[in-house]
Amino acid sequence: MVMIIALLAGAAINVTNTCIISDGANPAEADLSTLKVALYLYQRGTGDYPTAAEGFQALVTEPEAKPNGWRRIFEAVPKDRWGNPYLYERPGKKHPESYDIYSAGKDGQPGTPDDIWPK
Repeated sequence: MVMIIALLAGAAINVTNTCIISDGANPAEADLSTLKVALYLYQRGTGDYPTAAEGFQALVTEPEAKPNGWRRIFEAVPKDRWGNPYLYERPGKKHPESYDIYSAGKDGQPGTPDDIWPK
């Protein structure tokens, strides 16, 4: 079942990325959409989102807590187009019921006007 969801999500990501990038949007926005799908797959497989301490690393290597249903989603922790890691907060400030993900933008400093949030 998880494999079917992953295949469908992969197809949706390809279509979404093509549409977003062709619209001239920031590629970081497309990456953030992909990360949202990856976190959804993680949550569906394990029953919860990664902790703040685990962050995106939980999508690459199995956390110490060894959640049931864990599967590797990425080969490496993704970075934004400026080479900075995407930011993950749980609970989120904008979404306290779940998580926040965003890019600190070109300046690499969170909380500044150039931060990029998913749509």
